[in-house]
Amino acid sequence: MNTKAADSTKKTGPIRVLIIQLARLGDTLQTLMALRAAKQSYPELEIHMVVRENFAEAAKRARWIKSVTTLPTTDFLQPILDGTQTEDEMLPFLAQWARPLVQDRWDLLVNWSFSEPSSYLCGLIPAKAKLGYTRGRDLSLGCADDWSCFVQGIVQGDVHQNIHLTDIFTTQLLTALQIEFGEPTNPESDSQANRGFFTLELRPSDAQQFSQFYGKKWVGLQLGAGKDEKTWAPENFAALADKILIDHPDIHIVLLGGTEDRTREEKFLSAMKYSDTARLVSLVGKAKFDLWASVVTRCDSVIAGDTAVIHLASILGTRVLNLSLGPVKWAETGPYGNGHYILSPETGNGSDQKTVSMERVYAVWSFSTYSIGAHFQSGRAASLATHIEELKQSKDLRDVRVLRSRIRTPEDGGGVVYETLSHSPFQMQDWIAMVMGHLARAWYCGWVPQVAGELTRENLSAALLQQIRVLKDPAQKLHDTCEAGILIAHQIEERSKTLASDRLMEVGERDDLQKLSLELQDIERKIETIVSEHRVLKGFAQMNKVMLHNLLGERLKDMARETAQCFQRTTEGLKILQAWIEQTLKIARPQAVKSGNVISLASHLGNT
Repeated sequence: MNTKAADSTKKTGPIRVLIIQLARLGDTLQTLMALRAAKQSYPELEIHMVVRENFAEAAKRARWIKSVTTLPTTDFLQPILDGTQTEDEMLPFLAQWARPLVQDRWDLLVNWSFSEPSSYLCGLIPAKAKLGYTRGRDLSLGCADDWSCFVQGIVQGDVHQNIHLTDIFTTQLLTALQIEFGEPTNPESDSQANRGFFTLELRPSDAQQFSQFYGKKWVGLQLGAGKDEKTWAPENFAALADKILIDHPDIHIVLLGGTEDRTREEKFLSAMKYSDTARLVSLVGKAKFDLWASVVTRCDSVIAGDTAVIHLASILGTRVLNLSLGPVKWAETGPYGNGHYILSPETGNGSDQKTVSMERVYAVWSFSTYSIGAHFQSGRAASLATHIEELKQSKDLRDVRVLRSRIRTPEDGGGVVYETLSHSPFQMQDWIAMVMGHLARAWYCGWVPQVAGELTRENLSAALLQQIRVLKDPAQKLHDTCEAGILIAHQIEERSKTLASDRLMEVGERDDLQKLSLELQDIERKIETIVSEHRVLKGFAQMNKVMLHNLLGERLKDMARETAQCFQRTTEGLKILQAWIEQTLKIARPQAVKSGNVISLASHLGNT
């Protein structure tokens, strides 16, 4: 973090924290998960939140949140989003609404919206320390800490990485608290505990409706998602519901969704063939947050696309089957916790609806529900592949990936990881995601995982190995270019130390500095050229650019020193990449296998 070291004396009294979360409900729920972990480690936290008006109920029902301030989205954000007002034109209105927040005293301000409009609010409110996007005195966009640089350069830069956003939020906040306020009061707390997470209050009419969910086994089907391309067709959901209701007489189904999903509800009901509607309940467009959360708590499992219900179910301990369709990065936003499942097409080639078929969804759902018990006649489903064979009518797992979530032990670095059950070969984006996740932990966590520790031979295809081999030379070239940047930055630093002033200097001194500045610009152009030819390396260039944009020094020598540090950090990241290349190729090497008196070389990869 770009913050001072912790004081030797810990702050007494409450630590007043203001959280700005102006994204959608799913982001709000992930924020609450991170805040819960922080609150358990630091019981003295006094948490206040700023959220959008339409998504405030979840925060209000978390009674361990001290206060919730709502932002009237229609009045403030919508004019900017639809282009009728500029950000600068809306600043006076934002300042008037934010006056109470500005006048209050905050120990820590956290902007987890990660948007340019929200950065103005973060810039307006004073605090002892800040995290997230903010604004400088000249109103330029800046990242207040290192994790925010990672979010801007990698997460929002369309570079694959495998650290869940909930883990990023949690680590970012706990690191800041430790630096600013000392060690946690309760370091052994269970960050995943969901007891008492929400205090739900059902209206009499909702309580009467909710009474039917007692004493029965329910499966929730969320018909809609954030975008159409992320949404499974209602006809597919209907076929799945028919299959479940016919083959499993003990199960009831509840339809979930907002008012915007009523058209999907109509298509679902029209497509259903099962006639006994006593085992089907629809709450589409009918359930406010309290009833919705209460019903999800009663569900044995929830099947949904990329939408807020997967995060709500994660909080409430309900198992999730996430149908990850369209442009979704499940490693960042998938269901959080142990034992959730993700079903995703191998490639986003437009055939998601056919690839993620009803048969495959049913196979994964039934495996997650019954694989441990004896509900199937054989009761011997030891693996997903075996289970699919026993179903007979199900398709195999070609063209799809099935993953199961697991929380790592603290010794292994913690956080959620998604382990593949279908043994699908990795794509380059999967491999580079593991590299970038390793890089972030090495940079910001003080804990370095084993290189390629979660990579197996089964993950590696000949095509992927060839792509990785091709990376060796450009990675070295990029590393050498960044090292040259370090030397030039140090030369600028040393030259600037002799100046009487950063503003007044002799002509020779100015010419020397201009020459070095041009050389540094040439280094940046060389980096862009290398990356343009090898796009898999773009994360390193983007992180370098974001770090250079967020220099804190005001004098030339300070900025030069920080510039050298940015290039140094990039070279460290490239050394990690090179270690991954070498270790991956080592894992893929054919191994000697002894058979009788003959030793032969064998590899499932063939002649690679």
